[in-house]
Amino acid sequence: MKKPKKIIKVKCKKKNEKQHEYDYDTLYDYICDFSKIKYQHERDREDSIIRQASNMQTAFSFVIIALFTIAPVIVQNRGVLSFIFLLIAFSSVAIVLMLCLVFATIAQHRKKQATLPTAEEHTQFIEDNKDSFVTQAQRSKYMAKTYEELEKSLHSNNGKRIKYVRLSMLFFYISIALCFIWFFIAICKMV
Repeated sequence: MKKPKKIIKVKCKKKNEKQHEYDYDTLYDYICDFSKIKYQHERDREDSIIRQASNMQTAFSFVIIALFTIAPVIVQNRGVLSFIFLLIAFSSVAIVLMLCLVFATIAQHRKKQATLPTAEEHTQFIEDNKDSFVTQAQRSKYMAKTYEELEKSLHSNNGKRIKYVRLSMLFFYISIALCFIWFFIAICKMV
């Protein structure tokens, strides 16, 4: 996500101390809302990445089924192609497909990450620090910090997941390319 090139600064006039406090309430409400939206965006991103990894597993399944369905037919009607050649061709494609499956499975694994405190922990923390939760601004600031920690943890895990999904896709494309390469080599041997 691109950051804005220029930040517009808006100055608020201080009419009195009550107005000043209201401005902080509004400011921290906005920061809290933004942090919550950013965290939700990261959760949606996590769901999307896991769904993409699942789609890679489905693609793996279809290709491996097709590969092992046509393998006996090709072995029976191999003509001048040696059995060793076919074994190498099918094995190389299957191994690369297995790597695709492994990386897609790793991408779906839910790693340890920061979570919201339990209701009991939250209540105890507020009771222990009640002077820090008197104003709306203080409460909003606390929630904003909480969402920032959750989003940061989730963002870190999603970054790792993306790498595994990309590796899975790379090995899937390599397996498809190997299918075409072995097919053209077989055609050339038969001619």
